Amino acid sequence: MNGSQYLKVAIKHRPQGLIVRFCQPQGVHGRYNYCMKIVESPRPNTAETLLTMLHEFAHAELHSDRNLFSGVPYHVTEQECEEWALNHFREEGLNEDAERLLGASRDYIFEKIGEDFALFKGIGRRALGYLTCNQQTQIKAQYERYLEEKIPSPFERKYIDREYQGWHSPLQEFNR
Repeated sequence: MNGSQYLKVAIKHRPQGLIVRFCQPQGVHGRYNYCMKIVESPRPNTAETLLTMLHEFAHAELHSDRNLFSGVPYHVTEQECEEWALNHFREEGLNEDAERLLGASRDYIFEKIGEDFALFKGIGRRALGYLTCNQQTQIKAQYERYLEEKIPSPFERKYIDREYQGWHSPLQEFNR
């Protein structure tokens, strides 16, 4: 597929009323401004830049009423956008591109879970399920180490697992 075909896919999936600005950030990064309904993204001339643009469109489509203060962990929002974008790849018959980008997408969500984890936010079930088994095991080990260092009492650990800010801890997920 060439650059003009990727652009046509992006145009087809742009949410109505959304303003798009092409920019040249370092790397393949985009941004969605919730207040102004503007997406800034590189021109979609490769599979990677199309994924970025569709990811930002997903923010507009799925999370227009959600902001950073909604209490939803950031990685949950990002995982939903990645999944939405990759589903649109498949819908357009770009299955090879979708499968090739899935690994990078999982690595991105793994990184975002780690960032939220450092802030002691919960882990969304679907986001955890989106990861590879190896990544899930790493999250579980990280969580167990954190509990052993910060919360030595087994009673307190059980309480933390149960009350994990409304989200599911990795231990709850793996112990089912």
